[in-house]
Amino acid sequence: MLGSVVLEVAAGLILVFLLVSMICTQIGNKVSEWLNWRARDLEAGIRNLLLNGDSNLLGEIYNTFYIQPLYVANSRITQWLLKSSWFSRSVFVRQFEGLVVNSPINIPAKVFAQAAIQAIIPDAYGETSLSQYALAVQRMPDSPVRNALFSLAQAPANKINDARRQLEELFNRAEEQMTAIYRQNMWMFALKIGIWVSIILNVDAVAISSRLWQDPTLRQTVNSAATQFELNKAPVQAQEELAKLNLPMGWQFSTQEWNTSWGFKVTLPRFTPNDWVNPPRQTSFLGWLRDAITKIFGWLITGAAAAQGAPFWFDILKKVTTRSTGSTA
Repeated sequence: MLGSVVLEVAAGLILVFLLVSMICTQIGNKVSEWLNWRARDLEAGIRNLLLNGDSNLLGEIYNTFYIQPLYVANSRITQWLLKSSWFSRSVFVRQFEGLVVNSPINIPAKVFAQAAIQAIIPDAYGETSLSQYALAVQRMPDSPVRNALFSLAQAPANKINDARRQLEELFNRAEEQMTAIYRQNMWMFALKIGIWVSIILNVDAVAISSRLWQDPTLRQTVNSAATQFELNKAPVQAQEELAKLNLPMGWQFSTQEWNTSWGFKVTLPRFTPNDWVNPPRQTSFLGWLRDAITKIFGWLITGAAAAQGAPFWFDILKKVTTRSTGSTA
């Protein structure tokens, strides 16, 4: 019996993490789209990993007719931000220079190799001689691309196709690092979003698990929803699904009057977590401080869990609900 209760509480909590993850993913994808983060990270990866920081050569490669068709138009939000004088002067843009750029978000390895050859080597479409090729490579600043091309320039029977293949292999290896860097950056961003979503919606993992443990009816309802959940639901429905669970989330708005030392009253808004309304919290300062620390800890747990992504929690949810169903039976 105790085992089934633990599994049901776990299933309910995992369902909450899954839904919050879906909300965070939707927000993260929109922000990434608005600010062209994929294009920024691709551009930075090519410049730093392949060209050793050579922005001039990067510009020449991006200006070739191989790359130009891959440019992606900025979204309407990005266009509006670029036209806003307050945004162009903001600390945000100065801190993340190059976020809003009209650049490709994906470049095939073959296309990059062709563009690099065109930008670096003269007469790349005709009969490029070995001496011309070697001279062009020698003039390049030191970088992984130069090293790859220079080794080919020393070969007695150098062919331009060999250089292309070498560049494709080099780009493919660098692309793996770019993808890892992008995922790491997005995970950190997802963690920040997860914490903010947890606070704004008051999704407290500690309060939710405690209520599920104490309320068998609520636990059964949430566990039933977890068993029937399918990941192919649109992310826009995640917040609605979260609200349907009737868990201790959200805030209660009220007003409170304060007497000032000048003899008049001031009415200020007051936001109270719903799980603090019923049952009511202790009125002592130490009791409030303990509850506040627990609340912050619960938000952090939810935020960190949401950063793991919806597929991660969906796989775990299916395993837990299967065991829970078998335990109940």
